[in-house]
Amino acid sequence: MSSSSAPRFGHQFCRFCGGPTEALNSTGTHLHCTDCGRDLYVNSKPCAETVIIRDGRVLLLRRTIEPYNGYWDIPGGYLEEDELPEAGAIREAYEEANLDIELKGLIGITLDDYPGQEKLTVLTVSYLAAPLGEPRSGDETGEVRYFAEDEIPENLAFGHARETIREAFALLRRLDGSTG
Repeated sequence: MSSSSAPRFGHQFCRFCGGPTEALNSTGTHLHCTDCGRDLYVNSKPCAETVIIRDGRVLLLRRTIEPYNGYWDIPGGYLEEDELPEAGAIREAYEEANLDIELKGLIGITLDDYPGQEKLTVLTVSYLAAPLGEPRSGDETGEVRYFAEDEIPENLAFGHARETIREAFALLRRLDGSTG
């Protein structure tokens, strides 16, 4: 078998036998172990997040970790093993903003690149939520702050964030029965 490209970083060796892998497609996401013969796949990493809106303002967190250290972010992160997206979204809001929330609806699902040495694609399930208390910074966040829809900072972490926030406000207006 000939490779179309090199395997992605972190996937050069078979997770079953440790043998070398070769890419079977140009993206490096379909691999073949040259020792044991297994086909392997590089898949998107599942994530969940909540766009938390109170009184027409969205909660954003200033990241204190890489990637995007110092950028504003939507509360969210990777799902744990056997965790449903709804549960992960609620857990991440508490971990990152010390905030209990009530999920109000599904905003959408996006694909985004996660920067770093290992090329990762994340599949993020985004929910609209209402806060059940006051947010406080967490282990991975510094400042926590609510922003009006027309005051969203320029330096947002991750490519999907601005559109997801826009969609969250649109969903909130639909749920509230208003068009403005």
